[in-house]
Amino acid sequence: MAANREPPDSRPGRRWAPDLGGLLEGIRRTQRQWQLVLGLSAALGLVSGLVLVGVETLITNGLLDPLLRAPPAVQMVVPTIGLAAVWAVLRFTARSASPFISDEYIKAYHDPAHPIDLSLVPQRVVTGIITLGSGAAMGLEALGIYVGAAASTVFNRRFTKLLAGENARIFLVAGAAAGVSAVFKAPATGAVFALEVPYQQDTAAGAVLPAMVGAAVAYLVVALTKGTEPIISVAGNPSFSAVDLLGALIVGVSCGVGGRVFAVALNAGKGFVGRSNPAVRIAATGVVLGALVAVTRSVYGHPFSLGPGYDVITWATDPRQGLWLVAALFVLRLLATAATQWGGGTGGAFVPLVVQGALLGRLVQGLLEAVGIGSAARAGNLFVLVGMAAFLGAGYRVPLAAVVFVAESTGKPGFIVPGLLACAAAQLVMGRQSVSTSQRQLRTGHVEGRLELAVEGAMRTGVHTVSPMTTIEDLLHDHLPVAQARSVPVVDDDGLYRGIVSLSDIDAVPRDRRATTVVGDVLGAPPTAEGTWPLRTALETMRRAGLQRLAVVAGDGRFLGMLTLSDIVGLDELAGPPDGDRPAPGS
Repeated sequence: MAANREPPDSRPGRRWAPDLGGLLEGIRRTQRQWQLVLGLSAALGLVSGLVLVGVETLITNGLLDPLLRAPPAVQMVVPTIGLAAVWAVLRFTARSASPFISDEYIKAYHDPAHPIDLSLVPQRVVTGIITLGSGAAMGLEALGIYVGAAASTVFNRRFTKLLAGENARIFLVAGAAAGVSAVFKAPATGAVFALEVPYQQDTAAGAVLPAMVGAAVAYLVVALTKGTEPIISVAGNPSFSAVDLLGALIVGVSCGVGGRVFAVALNAGKGFVGRSNPAVRIAATGVVLGALVAVTRSVYGHPFSLGPGYDVITWATDPRQGLWLVAALFVLRLLATAATQWGGGTGGAFVPLVVQGALLGRLVQGLLEAVGIGSAARAGNLFVLVGMAAFLGAGYRVPLAAVVFVAESTGKPGFIVPGLLACAAAQLVMGRQSVSTSQRQLRTGHVEGRLELAVEGAMRTGVHTVSPMTTIEDLLHDHLPVAQARSVPVVDDDGLYRGIVSLSDIDAVPRDRRATTVVGDVLGAPPTAEGTWPLRTALETMRRAGLQRLAVVAGDGRFLGMLTLSDIVGLDELAGPPDGDRPAPGS
């Protein structure tokens, strides 16, 4: 009879039924969520594509093309006027925000506590239009990535529940992919670049499908409005022999060296802008840019220092050009891009890297031909294409995106094998240099990954607090024993955080005045953390202030809880279930 009293859920065939139902429901919920994410990625691609078509048309047709047809005197002064206008816009309408927007996507990806500031988007887009429209030797892709990332931030705020946590980062990647795709009419490049660029030796996880959808829809928008012609014109059909592979490796090493120089020059400019006098900086860089226009017009008959440089690539593929002219133009274009950066212009390094690679590849090709190497490469401009991929891949640390970009933007896929070899060689030479200072090397392990969690997922809630009107005597006798701590957070009746009162604060109050002195008169105001910060930022704040505990507040000043070093590391989790007053991280 005892067997008949066995619990129903322990009988064969019944034990796993509830778990299977929950599993199926979880799968269906995940499918619905991903369908919505992919649908929103398509909408994001549509919005980004439409905005960037308008921006690109304004820059190219409305500003840059007329400048390239203008008299030499106009071409020499307009870049300086553009830099001055950029400074004025940022100074008087954008709280002196940084003009360097190319890293904003990477910063937002790695640090949820510093998302794209939507209040600055109009001003920064305007400064990008001014910079590129006034002839800067920079590319539109920085605006493309920024617009896509800003659009994704708008969507994130509109669909907070759906796009919370990791989904928000995935959607950010989709926005960046759409932006790059729209700028270059290269959907595969957009997806791969957005996945690769957050890290130097890794890729963004979990975002492949949203990135592909966003990039594809953005490409369709541009293709329907501007056609599908490749944006870079390179003659010939590249082929290669075994000896040309050796030449490709030489191009790769050369591009690695050149990429390091390029990255150092541009990154130094970012620091210079922040510590220099604006008038002196703009005047000095304006003189350099004006002189470069004069030199290129005199030597080449065309202002090759102006504009992104697609025309430079076409010029470089002409076999009649002398090698000394190619080498000189490599230096002149480097100076033009660096001067724009040092002057505080808003633009991207993607296209300048491609142009430098084309020139360096053409230079190496000519030198190799002089010693009998590169017979198959000569007719198809193989080394020009290889140089474009290697220099871009090295500068931005995106080797796959670089190879895909050159194949898509030129319609010449025959260089891919040598291009991959050159990119690998260039990566090795680059070391840890990059034109993007916000990249991280790799995705992190458990401990490092925990530091990316939001503070609110690890902090202690239900913490004992006191009112600012609590007397020192009551604090000593009634509150500190309950809190079992040497300090207690002070919170007013509205839940707003006022500071922390500690034993060291109390020691300064004479004993005969402790019954009448309230904690609001003696409390300290150490740094605080916001609940949306990553634990990494909170840990750095504690380290700088020499604290063991950190109060956590909301954006409106409401007290949320306390964070300790053990909470950051997760020692309580390793020891057992989380305390009753603290939710498990990520819950």
